[in-house]
Amino acid sequence: MAKRTEVKSTDLQSPEDVEDLVAKTKLCAEQWKDKADELWQEVLEEKEEIVKG
Repeated sequence: MAKRTEVKSTDLQSPEDVEDLVAKTKLCAEQWKDKADELWQEVLEEKEEIVKG
């Protein structure tokens, strides 16, 4: 997704290639996925309750 959206480094003095950044963060993202999905589901359920009134 980062490549498709043409993500650019915010460090102008030492820019980092998007593929390098993805490689560095992939393991952490995989470990975080289950908790992130759980939290996102909670947010969706809360929004649904608000809409129902």
